[in-house]
Amino acid sequence: MTSVLRVCLVLVLLAGCTEPRSRRCQAVCAREAECRDTVENIDNFDEGECLDACAALERDEIAEKEDFLRAVSHDLNAPLRNIAGMVAVIMAKYRGVLPDDVTHRLERISANVQAETSLIGDLLELSQIKTQPQKRQVVAMNQLIRDIAASFEDELADRKITLTIHDTMPRLYVEKNRVQQVFQNLLDNAIKYMDRRRDGRIEVSYRFVDGGHQFSVKDNGPGIAPEEHQKIFYVFRRAEDPAVAKVEGKGVGLAIVKNIVSNYDGSVSVTSELGQGATFHVIFDESCTRPPEESRFANSESRIEQQMHR
Repeated sequence: MTSVLRVCLVLVLLAGCTEPRSRRCQAVCAREAECRDTVENIDNFDEGECLDACAALERDEIAEKEDFLRAVSHDLNAPLRNIAGMVAVIMAKYRGVLPDDVTHRLERISANVQAETSLIGDLLELSQIKTQPQKRQVVAMNQLIRDIAASFEDELADRKITLTIHDTMPRLYVEKNRVQQVFQNLLDNAIKYMDRRRDGRIEVSYRFVDGGHQFSVKDNGPGIAPEEHQKIFYVFRRAEDPAVAKVEGKGVGLAIVKNIVSNYDGSVSVTSELGQGATFHVIFDESCTRPPEESRFANSESRIEQQMHR
């Protein structure tokens, strides 16, 4: 496969198009197929035209999704707030005289409204990751992950899960709140999907590999079937194993992880087999997480080295 075709395939994947569901997706896939055909007949292959067309369709697809998510969040949040407000008023005024079954149903309505509001908030955040960058700062990753772990202290104790965090981790120049979301989601998943009543284990480790900062979250939970390793990183796509399906989840967390990490030219992947636990690997490109002063120093060193070799 040529480098040009690889780029076209990447652009298709970035548009979230793994199967031709919409007319736009069909157009992207058709264009990718045309690129594949023309690569075989190199005399008729226009590299620039192929790249431009794929890139334009990819940008349009992302913009369309972001507009849709913003519209949904606005249009749905207003009536949900009204429902929550009315339930709160009824409960405050009449809780003492309402039958128990009515009170129970009102509480269920309130809980469902909160769940839907949370889901809409996650979708809105997903739409803003690419378009609304946050302020970057130098973050000590070991301390960040330990702070997140402290927020899960009760759940870990209740479920008899041992969490181990390796000491040696770097300081990265990142959007703190969003990187915190990455590990919040990964640790939350490892805890809530843990199917062991005792001896549950979660381990967070780090290593520098191939120019990237790789963080791994490993557990000894139910595991994930190999055929589902890719789909779980897309919105509303969850593993179909019964042990996973019975656990409440919105199907948005890993999509958020994937989008945040991609902002740092990184990637997220999973290594797992059913019944053998799972290890999620998150990689941040070193050059994208280097503080500005270190980047300037590295560039200066590079220029000096180039001049010395002239």
